[in-house]
Amino acid sequence: MSIDYKVNQDIKDKSQDIEDKSQDIEDKSQDIEDKSQDIEKLLEQFKLNVLTKNNIINIYNIFKDSIYFGRNDICKKINLAPSNISELIKKMLEMGLIEPVRGVGKGKYKFVK
Repeated sequence: MSIDYKVNQDIKDKSQDIEDKSQDIEDKSQDIEDKSQDIEKLLEQFKLNVLTKNNIINIYNIFKDSIYFGRNDICKKINLAPSNISELIKKMLEMGLIEPVRGVGKGKYKFVK
């Protein structure tokens, strides 16, 4: 087997790896879009004003992959008063979007998968 053949084969293998990784990125991007659309469809079931709906979607997009989050975490990311955030958390709990996380301190939540 010649050196040129080995080099060409290595290049082909690496090109295939790059194509596979590009496809993985595209698939993950599509999953993110699908999940964002899912939360929007879910929120349509509830009578929410546009601002509340947009705030919940924003919180979801920021914290959907987090192990857990709390009111202070939301305060750091979104410019809302703590009382408004508490009200949003209460609504999200009532709607079944989030659930409390035990064992990490009071007031920690995660999105229900």
